[in-house]
Amino acid sequence: MSSPNSGVAAVILNGGRARRMQGLDKARLDVGGQRIADTQLALLQSRCAPLAMVVADASQTEGLAVEAIFDRVGGQGPLDGIAAALAWSPTPWVLVLACDMPDVHPELLDLLLGARDTQHDIIAMAPSGRVQPLLALYHRRLLPVLDARLAAGELRATSLLQEPPAGVAVHFLDDEEILRIDPEAKSFRNLNRPEDLSQS
Repeated sequence: MSSPNSGVAAVILNGGRARRMQGLDKARLDVGGQRIADTQLALLQSRCAPLAMVVADASQTEGLAVEAIFDRVGGQGPLDGIAAALAWSPTPWVLVLACDMPDVHPELLDLLLGARDTQHDIIAMAPSGRVQPLLALYHRRLLPVLDARLAAGELRATSLLQEPPAGVAVHFLDDEEILRIDPEAKSFRNLNRPEDLSQS
């Protein structure tokens, strides 16, 4: 397990409007008798430091052991939140996690954290070909790249990983190893609609 001194900060992205979830704060949704935010923070606290949450309103972090930060531009989606995470981070690497993913496997998180190197700017996963930009590691040196994409209106986080701009190196973890740890890929399940809660 990586220690809190491993040089990785962590940021939970919770700045969206959650329209499909009827505007509910996804981080506070109850899954298995516990708020998603509490589950995620317990998972992250032993591995990363410091911790922050990108929010639309500072009140969203009340009662949570996490710092509130805000979108880099505002209203530009997950890429905006990732940029905010990089601008805030005091460490070279930042683990980014979407607030609506309650089932991240601890061993999978350790695999991701252990894959850092000096050659790549993004460490990510694409189980069965599905790129996962919201459970990934980003290096702080990417901030100018993200700022440029936000200014140009290039807002799709997946495209940053699938078609990285010149000079950006992306490493994808081995699919076989991911599915060995999490054969049903539950770690990548996210809650978008109220009916998704009934399947939790």
